[in-house]
Amino acid sequence: MATSKQYQIEITDECKREIKKIYNYIKNELYAEQAAQNLLIKLEECINQLAYTPKMYRKI
Repeated sequence: MATSKQYQIEITDECKREIKKIYNYIKNELYAEQAAQNLLIKLEECINQLAYTPKMYRKI
């Protein structure tokens, strides 16, 4: 049985700040707290997927 290699994902402080700014904008300026929460959940899912399939998304 083949096992998947898991990579370590590092999130920079700059990235964390940008995510927080986006979250706060959606929550406070658009008054959409649930949408902001949903975005964080989806983002976390995508980041977790990168640990197993790092070439899944295009490089930006």
